Amino acid sequence: MRAAFARRYDQLMQRFEQGPLRDARSALLEGISGTVVEIGAGTGRNLPHYPPTVDRLVLTEPSPVMRDQLRTRLAEVSPPFEVEIVDATADRLPLNDDLADAVVSTLVLCSVPALGPAVAELRRVLRPGGEVRLMEHVASEGRWAKRVQRALDPAWNWLEGSCHLDHETRTALAAGGFDVSGVEAVDSPMPLPMVRGVAVAPG
Repeated sequence: MRAAFARRYDQLMQRFEQGPLRDARSALLEGISGTVVEIGAGTGRNLPHYPPTVDRLVLTEPSPVMRDQLRTRLAEVSPPFEVEIVDATADRLPLNDDLADAVVSTLVLCSVPALGPAVAELRRVLRPGGEVRLMEHVASEGRWAKRVQRALDPAWNWLEGSCHLDHETRTALAAGGFDVSGVEAVDSPMPLPMVRGVAVAPG
């Protein structure tokens, strides 16, 4: 992600974060517990929504600019559990196998170059039966809309710094062995199709 875009991310997302997106984050993280890994934690928008049932939270974020903002928000929220910030991308996590009870991904998997390696990493760091709690914008289910997304994707990716319009995230998770029956298309607070829910790693 370009540094200039990273600095303006909170400002650009503010109108979405003030209502439905904020509420969706809270609902997604309700009841999450144990050791949690959040990939692409960004500026820490999820931090206020983690419940005290979390024992340890590992926040991964590859952007130095966003990590600085993340540290600031962490100091403001001061959660009642251990928090670690790690410089890492979703497809190369410097974490042990079977470490996490849950992985959180919100508006992140759109930014990985390829979904396969990222999904494999999520499965590796999750314990058997662990959860991926996700909220992601994705490719449209409509044939013509999807063609438009694919045509616009190179320009959008350049403009936004890494974001892709045409990732088929639910399909990629299923191909990686996850049970995606708990991941559904939802009304999006953004002008892009979105899925939200829980994918379960093989037991």
